[in-house]
Amino acid sequence: MTPGPLTMANNPPVLSHFNAAGEARMVDVGGKAETVRIARASARVRMLPATLKLISDGQISKGDVLAIARVAGIMAAKSTSQLIPLCHPLALSAVTVDFALNHPSGTVTITSECRLTGKTGVEMEA
Repeated sequence: MTPGPLTMANNPPVLSHFNAAGEARMVDVGGKAETVRIARASARVRMLPATLKLISDGQISKGDVLAIARVAGIMAAKSTSQLIPLCHPLALSAVTVDFALNHPSGTVTITSECRLTGKTGVEMEA
């Protein structure tokens, strides 16, 4: 005899954005202990090496694009509960956004770190 399909109704996960009926919900983290949480994420942006040179030399007509990107990243991290469905509001204690320029490859590596002490993680914010 083969088992039936695994569904939310017959095997609901404890921490899920779906209830037993498969409907969207916000996870209840009320019973979890507060812990220090740190999340890091990185991405690589490719561009023409000439564009990267303009950025690093401060020659972009719109100004310091890396400073603007840093502020935008921090502001987005602070607003994830408004930007990401079902995300808990989080009291972030620190957010960093750093850039590493690689001129030969024409890439910028962006690294973000988010920290808080709370009942739920910061994975989406990073």
